[in-house]
Amino acid sequence: HAHLIIHKMDAAPPMKRKMAQYPYMDGYPVECRQAAVGGGRGVFVNTDVPAGTVLFAEEALVYVSDEDVRLAETWHLAVARRILQCEHQADLLAQIQGLHPQQLCDLPSSVLAVALQVHATASKRLANLASPPVSAEEALAVLLKVQMNAFNCGLFVKLSMLKHACFSNCRVFGAGERAGGST
Repeated sequence: HAHLIIHKMDAAPPMKRKMAQYPYMDGYPVECRQAAVGGGRGVFVNTDVPAGTVLFAEEALVYVSDEDVRLAETWHLAVARRILQCEHQADLLAQIQGLHPQQLCDLPSSVLAVALQVHATASKRLANLASPPVSAEEALAVLLKVQMNAFNCGLFVKLSMLKHACFSNCRVFGAGERAGGST
């Protein structure tokens, strides 16, 4: 299984804003809210924390190793296939419902048009492989959620909410990793 840990690098002052409550963030010193710069949702520290504090850790909801990726299949397709073929498909779909895009109509029309064209064959194939069956549109939505939210070692619901900053003040570590490259 894959795990990622978010580790605070510096003690930047917290931003004060009205926060949206997300129950899966309970128990962590973070909040999920709309980002002031760049748009979209992000996870922000909601209190002063010392450098080196682990903000939260999460196990992958779906993990796909290189060996799980089939011939002529991308890693993203393998993750989407794993979700749609899992015996707990309904539970997994419910857990990723809040990820972007929540619905295909959430995408700008130009982005949706390209996604429909580029992924037409893949979404039909995923729909045919799904158990229980889903439509090609539902399969496309799952594939896009994976493409827009997954890390290269798995799909993490909480971590996918992190603001992807060019000058981030947090660092992501895989299982067994520590600051400075030690394990």
